[in-house]
Amino acid sequence: MGTSKKQSNRSSSISQTQTTPVLMNMTSQYEDDSYESYKTFYEKNFQELSFIGKGGYGPVYKVEHKLDGDYYAIKIVDCLASYDESKRKAILNEVKSLAKVRSKYVVKYYNSWLGDSRLYIQMEYCPQSLRKVLTEKGLAFGRQSAETMNAYEYYISCEIFTELLNCVQYLHELKPQIIHRDLKPENVLIVYNLNVTNFNQGRFIKLGDFGLATVHDSKIHYRTSNKHSADVGDLRYQAPEVVHKKYGHKCDIYSMGKIGEEIFDLDLNSRQECSQVLSKSTEWSIDRLEIVSQGSDLSEPDKKELMTKMSTLTKLNLDFVVKYYHTWFENNYLYIQSDYYKQTLRSIIIDKAIAFGRQPNDSLSVFEYYISCEIFKQLLQCVQYLHESNPPIIHLNLKPENIFISPSVDNTCSIKLSDFCLPLDMSVDMGYNSQTSVGFTLKYKAHEVYMGLTIYQSDIYSLAIIGSELFGIDHEILSPISACQMIESEFETPILCIKHILVENMSKFDWKQRPECREVLAKYNEWSIDKTIINNHKEFNATRNKLKSNDNSLYYKLISCESVTDETTHNDYDNYKKCKSNYGRKDIQSMISSNNNWYNNVNFQKDYGFNDMTTASFYASQFIEIAKIGVGSFGSVFKVKHKLDDKIYAVKTVQFPDSNKDKQQSILQEVKSIAKINSTFVVKYNNSWIEDKQLYIQMEYCSQTLGSVLRDKQQVFGRESMETMNIYEYYICCEIFRELLECVRYIHELTPSIIHRDIKPDNIFILYNSKKNSFLKLGDFGLATEHKTQSQSHTLGMGTPHYMAPEHLYTNKYSFKVDIYSVGIIGLKLFEMNLMYGPGKS
Repeated sequence: MGTSKKQSNRSSSISQTQTTPVLMNMTSQYEDDSYESYKTFYEKNFQELSFIGKGGYGPVYKVEHKLDGDYYAIKIVDCLASYDESKRKAILNEVKSLAKVRSKYVVKYYNSWLGDSRLYIQMEYCPQSLRKVLTEKGLAFGRQSAETMNAYEYYISCEIFTELLNCVQYLHELKPQIIHRDLKPENVLIVYNLNVTNFNQGRFIKLGDFGLATVHDSKIHYRTSNKHSADVGDLRYQAPEVVHKKYGHKCDIYSMGKIGEEIFDLDLNSRQECSQVLSKSTEWSIDRLEIVSQGSDLSEPDKKELMTKMSTLTKLNLDFVVKYYHTWFENNYLYIQSDYYKQTLRSIIIDKAIAFGRQPNDSLSVFEYYISCEIFKQLLQCVQYLHESNPPIIHLNLKPENIFISPSVDNTCSIKLSDFCLPLDMSVDMGYNSQTSVGFTLKYKAHEVYMGLTIYQSDIYSLAIIGSELFGIDHEILSPISACQMIESEFETPILCIKHILVENMSKFDWKQRPECREVLAKYNEWSIDKTIINNHKEFNATRNKLKSNDNSLYYKLISCESVTDETTHNDYDNYKKCKSNYGRKDIQSMISSNNNWYNNVNFQKDYGFNDMTTASFYASQFIEIAKIGVGSFGSVFKVKHKLDDKIYAVKTVQFPDSNKDKQQSILQEVKSIAKINSTFVVKYNNSWIEDKQLYIQMEYCSQTLGSVLRDKQQVFGRESMETMNIYEYYICCEIFRELLECVRYIHELTPSIIHRDIKPDNIFILYNSKKNSFLKLGDFGLATEHKTQSQSHTLGMGTPHYMAPEHLYTNKYSFKVDIYSVGIIGLKLFEMNLMYGPGKS
């Protein structure tokens, strides 16, 4: 599902034999540099067509992109720098929310930028809202307001409500959960999808206007003093609990109910008597006999196996594992009695900056780094104990929420493991288990778990991700200066060491090369700081007393040679939160909410270019360039980070010639191609623009290609080049080939068909899609062309020779089947088949 296209008389062509009006207008427009210098980025790249309406904080316009020729909606927020901080947070929150929720259920976000004290948000254009549909529905079905619906109108109303429920369900099932908080017919948008694809599935309802949306974490917003803002949204659709600060995602359900009343023309304000409800009890209740006769889902062998595994856990060393007391089955439920702990490692990671008087983006002090080392050391010791038990135990569900902090400071180890993955066979021997991937948090899940491999190295990968959070290391962006770089330069060596261990060793794609816990612990002296240095540090006593006075017993215990009595620590989690007032920091909610901490300490003029747009390029002012990641058709590709939405993208830069119109058209083919294709099968297009005689194409970032997978495959499966594949590797190859065929089939079944003409492993990208459970995407459409008729002629010799079909080299009368040949050559490489006409024999 993509942006709304023009009708056929205004459709943009990517054929080399046709020059579109859009291209001619674009090329003439960029010839007068003196005139262009006075235009804003918005004026240079978009033609404003009409005013759509007033969105949250600003007007929304229908525009036409001068390069890709598509329609978009752009919201413009004036004078952003003049707003107070709270209003700025609410406005910028929409960008953050839209960037997180890219789905067929939500209005598609393309780009955002700042210029001339304005925030611009470029989104998918939807021509109608549910409000307009509701206003005209009765008239469309020839019904007066007092008349009841006929069967057709009721059916349509059911379809609308079903799609709306799917959209809201999508938000509520995200991790973390998102609450919209402003659901109303005006914010439910209609997009026309006449072409049913695997991506849009014929849907037409989408959610928009995320200006009031927020992330919801029940562990924070229900159990701590950090609550949501009160009294937000439209009063007509606002749930009663929103008046107070303690509410969750179900406030959206209330809004859905009010919208449903309007869709079905119901008046639910009239309440029935108890007698009226009771008279219908046979309709809404269930016969007790049906309940009693229900059988158990778990077989007796299954129950016996679970009880056996639980008995193994009760025998573990209590220094490293939460104590399990008793387990039993009752009404087909397994009950597990264990010790209760108030605090988890997740709460430590969230609140650690507050305890040490640090802003979230500030560097760690020497004391905080030392504490992080001690915590990580204890965590490694716990997992090492499991892996070296007899029989060995693989946890397979390691994440901060399952790592508990002991309230007793007398114990040698303050860290305890819990919540083991019970369905897993407890053996370090590599095996296959179809249940391995169930119930696992994706962020901490190693890739081999998807294959069903039950190996202890998967725990090592999880530890690497947890360690990165503990030390403030970003796996995506590793620059010389990071959150874990301390002020004291003499401690640079241990910082670099822990980075190397976490990023380059413990989280290696090839699980066989990941170290064991004991190997990481053996290098403890290299990545940690000597405690004598800490004790002799000039700020040691002040820091220790600060931690002690605020009952941060875990930190105080780790940093001090003294011990703290149990009496001090029984309420340590509640008392711990009081420390924020002693440091003079802002309320803890603004520190730990994932909605807010991205804009703390932002200098809007400096960081977002309000004053620099006239001197700096749009690319430089809106993106942080991280690395050059490759060379595609006609240009280079860079990995970048967007300064506004905080997302990682790939940006291709192509030299754009002034005078050569044919070369301009050829270069613009890639923009035309990917702008028309919006599917999970293709790398996603976000935006394009021209400046300084360069064409910029902003796209989805994919960290791997099929080329790298093919190079590493043998090593991952522990196989020599001459050995045959085992059943697991063959199965994986089949899945890859199936997904590749689906991607190519998609572009061939478009109307008109698209021939890629450069399908090769380096142009097939890997990006996991949890919703579709798919990985592969086609990229680099620089040589793609439309194929409308069998007699159509195309350019000779376009593509990479090794993967080029014979007819592609010798005749201009070829079809989309040249791509099939390329897929066949890739299949030979994938399955390592050496046929007569295979690689190296052509």
